[in-house]
Amino acid sequence: MATKKNYFLPFMRQGISVLADPDAGAGKRIVLPVRINLRATKSNGQEEQETVDQDVSLYGPGDILGINERIIAKVAPEADTSNFEPALSPFIEFGEPDFLWRFSTRRAADQQNWLPWLSLIILKAGAENGSAEFIDLGNTDPELPPRIQLTSNATLPDLHESWRWAHVYLQELENASYEQLSQTLRSSPSRAVCRLLATRRLVPETRYQAFLVPTYRIGMDAALGITDGTTDRQELSWETPAAGAGQILPYYYRWEFGTGAKGDFEYLVRLLKPRILEDMGTQPIDCSNPGYGIVPDETEMELEGALKSLDTQLQAWGMDGANPPNATQINLAELLNRREETNDQGATILRVTPPVYGEWYAGKAGDPLKLDPQKTKHWLEELNLDFRHRAAAGLGVQFVKRNQEQLMKAAWEQFTKVKDVNRSLNLGRFGRQVSQSMHKRLGQLSAETFLRLSLPMQTKVASEATAGPGNARETVSAVLKKSPVTNTLSQISLKRFMPTVKNSGRKDRPTTGSSFNTFNAVFNNQLVSVGFQVQGLINNEPGDDKTAPIESRPEATFFTELGERAKNALNPKNTIETKFSARYGKFRQIEKTESDPPPPATLDPLRPVMWHPEFHRPMYRFLRELSQEYILPGMERILPNSVGLLQTNRRFIEAFMIGMNHEFASELRWREFPTDMRGSYFRSFWDTSIYSLDDAEREDFRETAIGTALLEEISREYGSNFDDFPKIEAAYANGDPNDAEKLVAEAYEAAVEKWLLTREEDKDMDKPGNWRRKSKLGDHPASGNWNDAEENQNQIVLMVRGELLQKFSNTLIYLVGRQAADPLKPNLSEGATRLFPIFEGALPPDIVFLGFPIQESEVGQYFVVFEERMRDLRFGLDIEASGTGENDFSWEHFSISAGEYLDGHQPAIFQNNWNSAAYIARVMVQKQVRVAVELSQLVPEENTPGSTE
Repeated sequence: MATKKNYFLPFMRQGISVLADPDAGAGKRIVLPVRINLRATKSNGQEEQETVDQDVSLYGPGDILGINERIIAKVAPEADTSNFEPALSPFIEFGEPDFLWRFSTRRAADQQNWLPWLSLIILKAGAENGSAEFIDLGNTDPELPPRIQLTSNATLPDLHESWRWAHVYLQELENASYEQLSQTLRSSPSRAVCRLLATRRLVPETRYQAFLVPTYRIGMDAALGITDGTTDRQELSWETPAAGAGQILPYYYRWEFGTGAKGDFEYLVRLLKPRILEDMGTQPIDCSNPGYGIVPDETEMELEGALKSLDTQLQAWGMDGANPPNATQINLAELLNRREETNDQGATILRVTPPVYGEWYAGKAGDPLKLDPQKTKHWLEELNLDFRHRAAAGLGVQFVKRNQEQLMKAAWEQFTKVKDVNRSLNLGRFGRQVSQSMHKRLGQLSAETFLRLSLPMQTKVASEATAGPGNARETVSAVLKKSPVTNTLSQISLKRFMPTVKNSGRKDRPTTGSSFNTFNAVFNNQLVSVGFQVQGLINNEPGDDKTAPIESRPEATFFTELGERAKNALNPKNTIETKFSARYGKFRQIEKTESDPPPPATLDPLRPVMWHPEFHRPMYRFLRELSQEYILPGMERILPNSVGLLQTNRRFIEAFMIGMNHEFASELRWREFPTDMRGSYFRSFWDTSIYSLDDAEREDFRETAIGTALLEEISREYGSNFDDFPKIEAAYANGDPNDAEKLVAEAYEAAVEKWLLTREEDKDMDKPGNWRRKSKLGDHPASGNWNDAEENQNQIVLMVRGELLQKFSNTLIYLVGRQAADPLKPNLSEGATRLFPIFEGALPPDIVFLGFPIQESEVGQYFVVFEERMRDLRFGLDIEASGTGENDFSWEHFSISAGEYLDGHQPAIFQNNWNSAAYIARVMVQKQVRVAVELSQLVPEENTPGSTE
């Protein structure tokens, strides 16, 4: 695909005005002498000709009292923005490329450029602290533009320099010639805009207002209603910035904005320093008095957190790892095992003891579970016989206890649909039971008799005698019609052959006690009359005589087989059971039970749907609310403007989540919620909504209930503009904050994030009921794929502390590999594989962390990239001088203070080119910034992997 490039032109004038000399003559307007040659032919055929010289006045700035705001294509920053980057320059765009010079009446000093007839000035608003540079006078005359009174300290631009900050902009194919650009402007002027910059160096954290004002005094007089003002069309609204301060100034358009703290993306990303994070992830806890008469062998232990530094070695204690259990763990196991005992008389004695977290997941339903401290590699014992892990589980218990009412309310709301399904399944089982009794009685009839009874019912049977349940089905009549038997047999009406009785006052009806002898006789006669003989069945080929025997077989064979098929078709297992299974089969896919299932052959298809509620909120946020030390102990030692590597602590996370699930299972049982005790109610710890969708995942989202609801809502609200997903996704990618696309984009993003939190593949832990009994805490793969499981399931986490992600929250961060030709450089080619984060989190006020699907052993293969996202052009200068190239223009190159304009200042580099408005526009465009950091620089030396070349 052809690449398009940005092009800038210094000005554009078109029409008759390009023929006029702006310096010729005096007066309010440019006068263009026009000579017209007239030629006429009289009635007598005589020709006459005459030359007429006439001066034509062109409209100028003195004729303008306002502008139609629809011509304004864009302003930057947007109105009411509060955090505009101080290093950038505000601007205004117009939809017609020649608009800024259409009424210009004066060339610049170089006689090559034109001063635009409009100027953009930026004034401090700050009325609350007395720093405002203007007073709003309002609009006393509706026929004239509104006006302001400039204060004596107002800072204004030099209007003689205004030509430098105006230009024409368009996009065209790369390496386009001047002729091609001219052709584009002539044939498609709507593809170009003209833009006017305001190059004042803004002060951080300050309120400003931007005003579009007349450049020429004659235009200012007209806008103020002064009829006896200047007649000099080339006089400027102020000859020097100081002379303009204090005067009354009309304006055509205005908007307000505020600046944020100092620092553009490039400045802030350069502040980040790679640092090795060490000795983080644990904090001491007092274990001197655990209670229940247990005397601990350790009075102080190290409570872990959800994250830890790469060098942190977790404390070994007793059965942790390959060590045997210590006395404390043995005593604790005895205490927990005494919660249910049998005395000498066989009676069960129950005691109140601390809970055994996760016992319902590790044991079989209904079986008492005993802890064995000798099982040093079993997660249940590790979790319950270690004070640190029990403390982590207790934090999960706190969440349930603090939010039990809201959680139970949500659980009952989720259960509503499943309850309706189970009610229908109960009715299906009742109907099946009743029908089976009837079918059993009818099944005692012979196959031929059953067929005769069911024939008028249009019973559907399998198309073939050996057909399976998924094959096509058709009525008995259709089978007979396609068979060589008869085309009239299926038309037999049962009531024709039933004896009737007369009842007083009632219509004739079949007698209830009649037999089928009459029917049988007529039925057999029908068979004989259409080609069946008493001893055989006649098949017929097309065109043969119907009664000509071709082959014979016993009569019972065909009808017995067909009758059995009819019996099978009317079996309630194939009617009621099949229909209910098909109707509610989708609920089996979301059935949530983790009890040990019986063999599939013994499962009743109409059994109630076993289900439990599930919550998808990121649980790390609750821990963060309790204390950020539970997420990263020792975080206070991280220096500002640091980027470093951490690691997830899976065993802490699993202990916390098991405690939460265990406590909620107890709460469900207490509230008599109809579910087992092995449900996985909470499986999301980190926030996975950061995930970026690919094309296949977008297609999956469209088919979800969340996606369907989103489409219906947006289509109903906005009609055909957003009636399918491509339109909605286009709004998300290109949404304009000034129209409905912004609201559509926000709704789409919220729906996708909700879906991502519910996806099975984005869960942080597998269902605990699937955990192998013999496995260590923290070693369980989140995907449940044990074939690929490694002992260490901890993932790498990138930590960023600084202002960068606070100010530029949409920064794109990803991993790339090394270049094959030069392994010391990152592979940033267009087709290179990029590895994006799978979860994110934040520790206010300034720490952000991102989880990547790699482990410590893979760190040496990657660079981390910080990439600025830019959808629109931005103009400005770098905060600090970092080089001497065109991309390095900074405010330091101009030796001006905050609050001043660039007017009259030449840069320290490329001075000769500073006299071209097109060049100035090109170098002031802020280029996209991308910084790559080698991950191995963030790993402690003793942890650094070997060479990866």
